[in-house]
Amino acid sequence: MTSSEQAIDEFRRQPRSRTVWRLITEQIVTGPRTMLLTIDPETARNWLSCRASPAEPDPTRARRYAEIIRHGAWQPRKDEPIALRVDDERVMVEDGQHRLAAVVIHGATVELLVRMRMVP
Repeated sequence: MTSSEQAIDEFRRQPRSRTVWRLITEQIVTGPRTMLLTIDPETARNWLSCRASPAEPDPTRARRYAEIIRHGAWQPRKDEPIALRVDDERVMVEDGQHRLAAVVIHGATVELLVRMRMVP
């Protein structure tokens, strides 16, 4: 079994949302990608529980982003995707915790750019 096949097998054994599983599979098969995804509050909450930084998102900033979403003015930032890192044990948010917190606060699905990279 190759290391990619082992990684896929390991991730299959862990509970994950369909979005994360699709990202992991594409990452292993085709390399790092940036994609526009529809992120629901449950997925945002799950990803926030796996932050690379121990610091909590700033509530004021997250509420400001949630207001932008609520007024329909949210635009995915092409220069700043949600950055996820996948290793052998978990998916971790490296950047984008305030945007994810805003999705949770607003309580609706939002389109966000997501970049995922595998680390050995």
